[in-house]
Amino acid sequence: MRPSSASGCQSREQEKVNKEQNKSSNPYKLPIGIKHSKPSGSTQKMDWERLFEESQQLKMIVNQLRDENTKLKTKNVNLEKDLVKCSNIIEEMEQTGNMKRFYQTPTQDNQMILNLKTQVKQLNEQLNDSKQELQTIKKASKYTKLTELEIECKQFQDETIRLSQIIEQLITDNIYQKQFENEQNKLKEMLMQREQLIKQMQEELEYYMDENKALSEKLQQMVQAYQELDKIYNKYQSEAKNKLKIKDKQIQDLRNDIDRISISTKQTKQITIKKPNPQKFMDKSLNNSTKRDQSFKINNNLNNSTNNNNNNNVLSSSVNRSMMDLIDEPVRQQELTEIRLELRLRLSSASIPIVKLGRYLFNQGSSTIDFSSLHDKLTKQPFLLDKPDAMLLARYLIEKHNQKYPYNININLTQQNEFVKSEFINIIGFWPIYDKVESKILEIYLSKLFFNIISLLESKLVGQTFKYSDLFQLLDLFLKQQNKLSLKQIEYQYLLLKIIKDCQNIRKLNGSLIFKYLKEFCDSMDHDDENALDELQKYYTGSSKRNSFFFKQLRLKQEQILSLFDVDQKVYDPQLEQAIDKSSQTYLLKNGLIRSYSEPNFYELQLLQEEEDEDNQEDEDNQEDEEQLYQQAFHKQIKAKQSQEDDDEDKYYVEDNDINDDDYQIDQNDQNEDYSQSELQYQIKNKTNKSDNYEQDDFENELEN
Repeated sequence: MRPSSASGCQSREQEKVNKEQNKSSNPYKLPIGIKHSKPSGSTQKMDWERLFEESQQLKMIVNQLRDENTKLKTKNVNLEKDLVKCSNIIEEMEQTGNMKRFYQTPTQDNQMILNLKTQVKQLNEQLNDSKQELQTIKKASKYTKLTELEIECKQFQDETIRLSQIIEQLITDNIYQKQFENEQNKLKEMLMQREQLIKQMQEELEYYMDENKALSEKLQQMVQAYQELDKIYNKYQSEAKNKLKIKDKQIQDLRNDIDRISISTKQTKQITIKKPNPQKFMDKSLNNSTKRDQSFKINNNLNNSTNNNNNNNVLSSSVNRSMMDLIDEPVRQQELTEIRLELRLRLSSASIPIVKLGRYLFNQGSSTIDFSSLHDKLTKQPFLLDKPDAMLLARYLIEKHNQKYPYNININLTQQNEFVKSEFINIIGFWPIYDKVESKILEIYLSKLFFNIISLLESKLVGQTFKYSDLFQLLDLFLKQQNKLSLKQIEYQYLLLKIIKDCQNIRKLNGSLIFKYLKEFCDSMDHDDENALDELQKYYTGSSKRNSFFFKQLRLKQEQILSLFDVDQKVYDPQLEQAIDKSSQTYLLKNGLIRSYSEPNFYELQLLQEEEDEDNQEDEDNQEDEEQLYQQAFHKQIKAKQSQEDDDEDKYYVEDNDINDDDYQIDQNDQNEDYSQSELQYQIKNKTNKSDNYEQDDFENELEN
């Protein structure tokens, strides 16, 4: 007998013993009460608690069996894999012929293989037993009842859920139905109200239609009546016109008869009357008529001369024909705002003081200037105004205060040079003149402002044209955004002085030129000598020292004003003696000094200006009283003159003359009244056209606006 066979017998005996032990200690056996209680024919009643406990125990057992089953399955799979490996090894050994040695000398590996095989068999047997027990449990009546109860419980749950959903749906449907009924009732009420409103509106519409028909009938009747009245009115109007024509003819015939009779009577009287000095009376009676005829002839000659010289005159080619033909209104100071600023800049740029102004404005050797030559002067150096602007300024300087509008322009109209100069200075105001030091100061300040941002300005300035106010706003805003600084008016004015020579006017400033000069200032800036810059800054900002910038500009302004005082006595209009004194002295005394950016005491001048405005108001009131007194004196003078003429006529005529020339007296009175009214209108017009109170000349405000 082989040793391996002996060991195999021993192993089989051990397996039997293990099976018996496993059967005795099998944990998957049913409980005693369940296993031994076999169902009988008669149904045994058990309480629900016991059944519930048994069902719980059975569930636990089923779960344990399932777990054990899965574990055994995994073990079985692993053992099968090991068995396949071992069988492969055995087959290899049999093929090689080493089986004899294997059986003769069993090694430890062979023993392990045999043990594994026995374990696999035992596990398979246990698995089969557990499957059989599970099948028996499933066949038991209690298990089947338990499953049925679980199924019924699930059905009950589903049914309760379905019924609860149905109940909720019914509840919601009932609520919606109530809401729908309420809304339907509301809609019915609204429909009833709307129907009532429709009925009311229909009744009102019928009422208004009837009323409209009645009104239309009344309107037709009124139109017919109006047409009839219009016909009657036209008829009466034509009849009245015819009667007026007849009456006018009759009046004219009567006047002719009266004139003829008066002439005949005068002739008869002159034949019979002895006159001590008849030539004196004739000269006196013809004086007014001859003067009127002479003035009429002079005006006609002036108009004819202007019309003849229009083709040869330079002004006629540059001025619009409508302006040459008729002037409707005087030139206002608001129209000269930009012209004033441009002239200040050009005169300051050319460094022309007020003493030398007459060289450029008037012809040498003449005390008067006409409209045409003044226009030509203003279009040339150093003024360089556009022709329309020169036309406006020449009109303002040449036109007289008593000019009546509209009128045909007279280019040969003349005015005194001193009067034109004073008006020019009053309207233009003060213009500064810079020396080399002051120019250097301003250039340094401009270079400091724009040194770091000059490259950014190139895109905004080059190739663009600006108006003077728009350019100032652009530069000031750009400085505030970049450097948080602001551009002063004096610095901006100095920049305009540099470019005004090459620009047509201040309404078209070349941005490329501005950028060019700013770049030159920045390139020429020298940062080495900081002490020199500080000294220049003190000179620029100091207002108390006698050698400072502001003091020098103030002295220059005072010199200009003193020159106005020198011209004061020559500037005088004899026709305005009683009404308006348009002299530079009156202007200076009433309105004070012309303020510019270099005025050091602005607030004091403002207080003085307020006091002077009050004085001006009092002067105007006094002037109105004087005008009333003047008018009364004028009427008294006319009456005295009439009485004197009547006395003279009594000297030359016979005392017993019964014929009174009433028509002549009426005409004379009418003429005197017309003359007084025209004189009063002339005085009032002088007030409105050109008053003494000129506007205060402020260059800063103009630039800001």
